[in-house]
Amino acid sequence: IHTKDFIPKAFETGLVDRSRDKIIKSVSKFQIGAMPGHQSQEHLFTLRSTISLYSMLNTAIIIQFWDIAKYFDKESLRDGMASLYEAGITGKLYRLWYEMNESSIISVKTGAGVTRNQTTGECVGQGTIGGALLSALNLDNGVNKLFKQRSSEICYGDIRLQPLMFQDDLARISTSIEAAHEGNAKVEHVTNVKQLEINVDKSSYLILGNKKRVEEIRSLIERNPMQINNQIIKENDCEKYLGDYLHNKGNQESINQTVNKRYWRTISAILEVKTVIEDFRSEHIGGLLIGVDIWELAILPMLLNNSGSWHEISSDTEKKLNSLQNTLLRYLLQ
Repeated sequence: IHTKDFIPKAFETGLVDRSRDKIIKSVSKFQIGAMPGHQSQEHLFTLRSTISLYSMLNTAIIIQFWDIAKYFDKESLRDGMASLYEAGITGKLYRLWYEMNESSIISVKTGAGVTRNQTTGECVGQGTIGGALLSALNLDNGVNKLFKQRSSEICYGDIRLQPLMFQDDLARISTSIEAAHEGNAKVEHVTNVKQLEINVDKSSYLILGNKKRVEEIRSLIERNPMQINNQIIKENDCEKYLGDYLHNKGNQESINQTVNKRYWRTISAILEVKTVIEDFRSEHIGGLLIGVDIWELAILPMLLNNSGSWHEISSDTEKKLNSLQNTLLRYLLQ
């Protein structure tokens, strides 16, 4: 939890308000992190729709995922200032952005008390009002320059798809091993220019679609492995992206895996709700209805997060979700 004194926080709010429109206008539609009015499930809907399309076309696709190691810690302020300048933030606004971040002083509250103040030097302040916008703009600026107007990017109908970004989470779809290798090279170049590092252990790829074509791609990868910074990137059967799971068996299995991962967490939460409503104090503020409110306000949003993109849910998964609600009702009515 990042906190800041009231006066610098209020000053930064005014600074960001004067800059927000130009920053948002400069960010591409593929970067939705920190952008007002956007949700993570938009990228998931795009991925799942593309999977459905290429499944119907009976071909194979490669979905690549890249994780930038400690992006918000290693991000260069001066690189971010260059992105702000290109976005049209100049003059006094530009100077104030720099001065607000050039000499950050932090202390950490621990179980043993508050540490002494330490100067971190130039950095894009974490947890600040403008830090998220600046970070989103900065990475988008680098990625967009390399991938814009490239013929290797796939299309959904007449819509051209570049790497999908949610702050520092990147995902990209390609239909050939050559395009996938090109994507790795471009992301490697972006991170090197911006003095960042790719966490290869947390980066991976999925291959989905026509079985014969999938095996052809795998045989090509065996001879020419996926690499970034001379480190091999592994293939996964299932990958977590923006809170949901994507599986190489397609959309139905992806949604099934997502629900399975949340199933026992939900059961645990139901048992906690049961304990809460059995407390005698709960009887004075609603009893059984307290359990229903907790279910609807706290547990369901966790269970059904990103469900707006579950357009190929199977009947078995629907039954599993219904069984969870029936489990809750049984405990409440005991």
